[in-house]
Amino acid sequence: MREEVPWDLLPQTFQDAIRVIRWLDRRFIWIDSLCIVQDSARDWEEEAAKMAGIYSGCELLIASSRAASCEEGFLQLRSGDKLVLSTNREGKAVRVYSRKRKHEPYGGPVPYEFFDLPLFSRGWCFQERLMAPRTLYFTKDELYFQCRKGDVCECDGANHRLRTSCHTFYRGSIQKDLQIGSGEGKDGKKQIGMNTGRNIEYKPASEDVIPFYEMKADPKLSNRVSLIQRLYRDARELTYDSLIPLEFGWLWAQLVADYTALNLTYTQDILPALSGVASLMLAYKPGQYFAGIWQRDIHYLLGWVPALENESGTRPEGYTAPSFSWASRIGPVTFEHQDEIIAVCRIMDIRCHVKGVDPYGQVTGGSLTLLGKLAALPISFEAGPAQSSFLSVEDAEGNVRKCKVCFDTGEDREEWRDGGTAGRVFCFELFRSLGRPDDSVDEGEQAELVHALVLKTGGDENRKFQRIGVALQVPGRVFDSVPSVEVAVI
Repeated sequence: MREEVPWDLLPQTFQDAIRVIRWLDRRFIWIDSLCIVQDSARDWEEEAAKMAGIYSGCELLIASSRAASCEEGFLQLRSGDKLVLSTNREGKAVRVYSRKRKHEPYGGPVPYEFFDLPLFSRGWCFQERLMAPRTLYFTKDELYFQCRKGDVCECDGANHRLRTSCHTFYRGSIQKDLQIGSGEGKDGKKQIGMNTGRNIEYKPASEDVIPFYEMKADPKLSNRVSLIQRLYRDARELTYDSLIPLEFGWLWAQLVADYTALNLTYTQDILPALSGVASLMLAYKPGQYFAGIWQRDIHYLLGWVPALENESGTRPEGYTAPSFSWASRIGPVTFEHQDEIIAVCRIMDIRCHVKGVDPYGQVTGGSLTLLGKLAALPISFEAGPAQSSFLSVEDAEGNVRKCKVCFDTGEDREEWRDGGTAGRVFCFELFRSLGRPDDSVDEGEQAELVHALVLKTGGDENRKFQRIGVALQVPGRVFDSVPSVEVAVI
């Protein structure tokens, strides 16, 4: 096949794509499964690391949205056209067709009507769609075009603007002189992490910290990230308060939330299938990258929450990421909406061991060292289909308050339901926010509420833990009298 690829051996979807580029008078096409050697792990690893350049550098991405496999093709009869008239008043033959009504307003990267198409459930296709400068979608009813300036469809030909809300957040930020080092560990594996030898304290933002919404992207990358910026940044004239900025952490959180709701054939691809988008984020100077978690706004990003409590995901068969990363589990995640957070623990050290040449790809290990408040708190479970779990803590008046616990996986929840460690879980204080507890009856009541990591011991070594969930809206007073300790999360 170095000399010729016989036409008849190509799947129907590939043939259709080649027909399209010939109609457009173009000579070259990239198809992953033809351009990457399929039985070579090394070639796949090298080419996967180039995905950002390949897709962001293309002229047009052809999206066979309606095809569930490469055998189906996408140049087919449309399903939405209906014959409504075959003769006119005089009995003369005439054929008139009707089309589906135009799209409803939508608040995501594509109209809601397309979400049931096979393409939009596939994890690998997520970053390919976001990286391309322009995409032509072939759907069941129409062609749909998306680029950095707007979206156009056949049903009304109008540009669509996204309706999103935006949030300010994160009073804590990274110290200006924070040092990041890279090199080889004792085992010879590549590792990226904060330099040790001193404490890293996240201080309140100062004049040295540039808000995300005021940042100017690196000129070499800005053209590539503009589509992501258009789809995920707020349209300020459509928000309830045009003075509220959107921060970097919120942008990355929305990307991760959308991505983790999609399907991957191989669970080991969870980081590689997002590595292209991750590399484009460098335009916003987010600091170092640790298995799906960025240095910038790191406290907030470490506080990810399973999106579906009673279907809280599973652990993959093989290792994919340290437990502090959302990539350590399979299933959708979300991030709690916060107007502002106060970072209360210190990041002492964080590092990941990268497997191959892609710094945003697969990892073989990692650890996060934190200095802060660790408390063993009682946990209880409620019967019923919701399978809810709670911490039972006393408030300032001595009343018992229930604080929700979201386990990362169903296995974690069942392990603690069956007894755990004397009915208690370790809770580590991650950040605080000002808000009204869920069970408060006083609308004006505000308190410092803690977002805590729920941990279990991760081995024989002292103070080594694994993340198994998060506890939400824990009263700050629970941790006020607890001494600070150093813990490592692996």
